[in-house]
Amino acid sequence: VPPAPMCPAETRCTTTWHVVVEAEKVVLESVTMSLDVPYGTCFNVICCDTFTVDAATGNTFMKRTLGVEWVKTTWMKKMVEASVPGEVKKFGLRWAEQVKEWAAAQGDGIMTSTFMSFLSA
Repeated sequence: VPPAPMCPAETRCTTTWHVVVEAEKVVLESVTMSLDVPYGTCFNVICCDTFTVDAATGNTFMKRTLGVEWVKTTWMKKMVEASVPGEVKKFGLRWAEQVKEWAAAQGDGIMTSTFMSFLSA
């Protein structure tokens, strides 16, 4: 959790992961609720990472989409919706670097480069 007024330095989270594997792509979806931040139990952050391979180059592409699912009403809705995309993007960039490092350690040419784009849903 990034430093913010009224927010703890750490928080407990509940997360559900879904993985879908198809011939042309792999989709990794997470649904996360932050339990200790103010109003954190009012919404879920849904991230969907889609991995595809460019047949011409062999490069792996990662596209991240996100959304906020409201499960309770709160007057903080606009602030949450304004801050979540930036934080999800920062985490996505760190995640992509971890995937690249893992692939490089495999040494079998699984991934030569990664391209990321971010969209808000």
